[in-house]
Amino acid sequence: VTRARGCSGVCQSLLSCAVDARSRLGLSESYPYNAVAFACPHSSVRELLEQSVEEASIRHRLALNSVDGALLQRTVRWIGQQSPRSTVTGPALGAFMSANLLISNWSRFPLHSIDLGQGPPSYVGCPKLTMAFDGIIVALPFEPGFVNRRIRVTVSLLRAHLDKVLADPELVPFLCH
Repeated sequence: VTRARGCSGVCQSLLSCAVDARSRLGLSESYPYNAVAFACPHSSVRELLEQSVEEASIRHRLALNSVDGALLQRTVRWIGQQSPRSTVTGPALGAFMSANLLISNWSRFPLHSIDLGQGPPSYVGCPKLTMAFDGIIVALPFEPGFVNRRIRVTVSLLRAHLDKVLADPELVPFLCH
């Protein structure tokens, strides 16, 4: 995606990925709220483009693994010490129209079994994303019972960037469109 966007080598690229803080903090199933943290590995575009897809994936996995319960507990304690807490903000994600990407994983949410009074949904997906959402990737679950328990990935990119991604020989083996 970075290559398709034509970003320059000195530009910084941030990959923000939502992390399930609920399980990493050991919150019980009865905890009624969502708990999300973000792993945000970053590098220069030059460094990123010099890596293979596999190397970039390993770097991303290491960043995800670093967001463990101990880190989250230290963060919660630090936020609790701030006054007023409403002024505490995270890094601006800035995924839109930039060198950055935002990844959110909805694949483990029980979306197909949610019943708001009229039965479970017949389809679970993202709304049509416009070009204002360039740079967002969402992993969604396939329908219950789907063979191989795969996920669907929705990638929101400008058409010109998407065409370049679909033609990239390094990425073609990973794509099914």
